[in-house]
Amino acid sequence: MSLEKFIGDPHVDINGMLEKFRHTAEEYGLPFVGSPRICNTRPAQEIRAWTHEKYGQGQAFEEAAFAAYFVGGNNLALPEVLLAIVRDLDLPKDEARKVLKTRSFRDHVDRDLARAKELGIMSAPTFMAHGKRLVGAHPLGVLKDFAMGKTLIP
Repeated sequence: MSLEKFIGDPHVDINGMLEKFRHTAEEYGLPFVGSPRICNTRPAQEIRAWTHEKYGQGQAFEEAAFAAYFVGGNNLALPEVLLAIVRDLDLPKDEARKVLKTRSFRDHVDRDLARAKELGIMSAPTFMAHGKRLVGAHPLGVLKDFAMGKTLIP
């Protein structure tokens, strides 16, 4: 699905938004390709749950999936993309294929999503501290202040 359709606001400048991300990434020496399309990340969420629960590799999977999408422009809804990440993490591809086919981590992800909804989290990233939330990407100083309770955000 296109970002235009997903966002649903014809006044949003998608190319400008992606260019801003590209520029910010460049400032920090990070690669960024981006994509004007959004994909169904549910399969990736289920594989991430499996990598975390079975192998303690959730964070490694998250980093690899992030790079696959934002740097490689890959579609995280495609099993072959997810299985390539699993292979690169040296985890069993056959087991991952079975997780995708049987959806054996569906309930785990459902619980995570229900918890997010309960907390009022509707987008990522969302940071929570001191009973408050901070939504979106922010400079490190803002995040530190927020974590220390110095930021006056309702």
